[in-house]
Amino acid sequence: MISHLKKTLFDFIQFLKKPKDEKLANQTKTQIVITFIILLLFCFLMDGIIGSINYLLENFGFYSTKDHAIVRLMENMPFPFVLITGVVVAPITEELVFRLPLRYKNIVFVKSILLFAKFSSKRKQVRVRLFFTKNWNKYYLYIFYLVTFLFAFYHLVNYKISSNILLFSPLLVLPQFIVGLVLGYIRVKYNFFLGILFHAIYNAILFIPMLYIFNIPSERRNETTSYYKIIIEDVKKNSNNEAISTIGTDEIIYENYSLNAVIAELLDKNIDLIETNNNDSFTKKINIKFEQINQSKAVNANKLLSLLSETYHFKIKSNFKFQDVYEMNIFDSVLFNKSSLKYAFHLNSTTNCKNVLKFRNVNLDDLAKSISSVYKLNITNNTGSLSTFNFEIPNGDFNKVNYILKSDYGISLVKNFKTVEFSKVEFPITSEK
Repeated sequence: MISHLKKTLFDFIQFLKKPKDEKLANQTKTQIVITFIILLLFCFLMDGIIGSINYLLENFGFYSTKDHAIVRLMENMPFPFVLITGVVVAPITEELVFRLPLRYKNIVFVKSILLFAKFSSKRKQVRVRLFFTKNWNKYYLYIFYLVTFLFAFYHLVNYKISSNILLFSPLLVLPQFIVGLVLGYIRVKYNFFLGILFHAIYNAILFIPMLYIFNIPSERRNETTSYYKIIIEDVKKNSNNEAISTIGTDEIIYENYSLNAVIAELLDKNIDLIETNNNDSFTKKINIKFEQINQSKAVNANKLLSLLSETYHFKIKSNFKFQDVYEMNIFDSVLFNKSSLKYAFHLNSTTNCKNVLKFRNVNLDDLAKSISSVYKLNITNNTGSLSTFNFEIPNGDFNKVNYILKSDYGISLVKNFKTVEFSKVEFPITSEK
């Protein structure tokens, strides 16, 4: 194995010293596989060294990669889409553009010139062929490194361009430059399809662990005092998990909830009555587990809201506006009383599924807030009832919701135009270096 390692790295370095458009001959499948693995390990070793340097420079504030296109893709797009894009589409596209032309016989432009010369005369065709062959071999070193350079700096589009990003760009794209050298070597010395395979495996090894890490909630707060315990986690935006809230006498739990929906519930306000100056921060998904310790009173929503404000650095202000309001009234008292629960339960819960909203042991205030959150409307409970219910209503069609509430539960929604109080959640305005 050591001899294979030395020979592979020696051949690779010799090629880089003076690249030639010459394919290796008499290579067994075993030799190709071993070379493949060694070069793959070499790429990741270089990635580790360069990545460590970039990590230190970023932590010292020289530049920021938080807005990297790959990070945004992983945060906002479904797992299968990211995987197919990174492991299938990108390798094939980039190899076609940057590596296919590294062999003289695959250059479409030269083929077109030779085909045109063929119709003139055989002698002219030979002269044209000799001209291209001579200059191709003479300048191949420059051609090879120019293509690799373009491949590396093409990846600079993944960054949010700034003066510091441009200043450190050679270091930021150095991993792509090294991988480009390896892919170019495989393309020239072996074949085009092996280059695609290498590129796909390389990306898969990078992408799959990153996708897994991005799907793990990141902890923002974990605190225990003599009065409460709280855990707050950030959740990936495109998480497909159901949004679930559980409200008990001594605890509040939100799973896969957007921050704006949590704030709306804690303020006891419809979500469409809450505005913000930073929609990205306002709509991020979070997990919360808040538990009061040794408290005789019901769980303190104001305390939880205060802790959220400290964690995500926002302030809440109020103002008044005119708006359409849907008032919840009792339409059929017999049907209403029939559908209400006869016994009280300890916990209530809300589950936001793809096609249905499920409510367990909720009162009409809770129902109004949840429907408002889902449909971005202002719905208020005007019944005065404290009864609790189990509801299952459509998710995605407000007209159907209105119909089912009326026909199944005896509840009507009446639209009026009123003055309502709005809240504005203000996040600090930050500027990047």
